Amino acid sequence: MHNHQSCYSRWTWIVALVLALILLLMLLTGNGPSRDCCGSATPVEAATAATESFGFTAHCNDFTSKGDASAWAAHADKLKSILCSGEALQAEGDEKHALLTGVVESDAAKVKLGEEIQAIFGANIALENQTSVKAAEPVVIDQTPIDQAPTSAKLYFDIAKSNLPSSSNDTLAPIVTWLKAHPNAKVVISGFHDASGNKELNHQIA
Repeated sequence: MHNHQSCYSRWTWIVALVLALILLLMLLTGNGPSRDCCGSATPVEAATAATESFGFTAHCNDFTSKGDASAWAAHADKLKSILCSGEALQAEGDEKHALLTGVVESDAAKVKLGEEIQAIFGANIALENQTSVKAAEPVVIDQTPIDQAPTSAKLYFDIAKSNLPSSSNDTLAPIVTWLKAHPNAKVVISGFHDASGNKELNHQIA
């Protein structure tokens, strides 16, 4: 009888030890009983609303944004109107920085554009104005030949003759043509003589 009780007691301790080891192993591996297993658990989810950062892109008559609206976004219509003052003007950025690109007519227009948009953004946004000034139109040089009067022409009378020889027509032709095209022009006629013939008449002719 004593041996039977001793054997029973020994097996009881062995079973208890095995159960203890199993429980310890479950606790170490994370598979043990939860402390909330016996209570009425109420699941509570932490509301973590991820706030998306603000960003925008604006063109003439177009404005798109994402994230929490910036305070100046209420003036988006005014921004679009200003961006219509140049060629392909665009503003894009976030709550701290903005980039302005496109083409403007002059350096003065570039400065004015930057000031107007900066006034909309406010002092908390750094504006980088990278707009370019439109290239000046090339100066076209008139290559039309200048309408110049013909150079002076010399006509020679034959000795003791008052009529010009027929060859003089070719010499006078360009002068006559130019005078017809310029009726207000004046012609200076001068002459000279040689030592032959009547001296008094030569002076009158000259």
